[in-house]
Amino acid sequence: MRYLINTLVVITIYLYFLKPSMRRKPVKHFLGVKFAHRGLHNYLTPENTLSSFSRAVNDGFGIELDIHLTKDGEIVVFHDYDLLRACNVNKKISDLTYTQIKQYMIFDSDNSIPTFKEVLKLVSGKVPLLIEIKASNKILGFRICRAVVKLLDNYNGSYCIESFNPLYLFWFRHNRPDITRGQLMCKFPYRHKKRYFLFIFLLRSMLLNVLARPDFLAYDYKHKYLLSVRLCRLIFRTPMFAWTVPDELLESDALRKYNSFIFEEE
Repeated sequence: MRYLINTLVVITIYLYFLKPSMRRKPVKHFLGVKFAHRGLHNYLTPENTLSSFSRAVNDGFGIELDIHLTKDGEIVVFHDYDLLRACNVNKKISDLTYTQIKQYMIFDSDNSIPTFKEVLKLVSGKVPLLIEIKASNKILGFRICRAVVKLLDNYNGSYCIESFNPLYLFWFRHNRPDITRGQLMCKFPYRHKKRYFLFIFLLRSMLLNVLARPDFLAYDYKHKYLLSVRLCRLIFRTPMFAWTVPDELLESDALRKYNSFIFEEE
């Protein structure tokens, strides 16, 4: 009997930590949406540029994008934490002012790194936005949360935010619960330093939902059979966004259990 009681207690605690938000109204506007990952980009149109976002708007796709905070407090749209891959410059976004950043062209094109303000002006509410918040440390993360809210409060269009870091979602949960928030997840490897092992375990098991209480989960579509993913879908009926899906798989039966999609052209 004691064993049964202990088992039930453990299961109850596990489900309490796993439980996402049970709100459905905030996320319903984004169900069924196909979000172009970093805009609609290809070898002619670089990712996360005004050109790639313009293509997505013209084709009627939602837009997934990444935002960082520069040294002088400007929000820019860029995927990586540094400029090495896209601009062949080994410098961090957070160490540069926007005046310094805008001189670098992306992948040797004539496209510079846009500000978030420029993207909002371009999109102007025509398609939904899925905004991933990125920061190299918690202090920058909370600063960008506050900064992005100031811009979005004056934006007339639909948007939701997401992040791999549940602390940023925790900030939105307590400071701006009206904004739809989603937890980005994948099957994180355990190759990091030992001091991060517990955090990585809790994150990939989605037990940090207790902090974020996300309205939706955005999960790597290749790992949909992980236990925590299946439990969130089956028990809590949590809306699931799949990422990053090759466009030829969007109509695949294998993805029918997902509600929305973040995709790329192949």
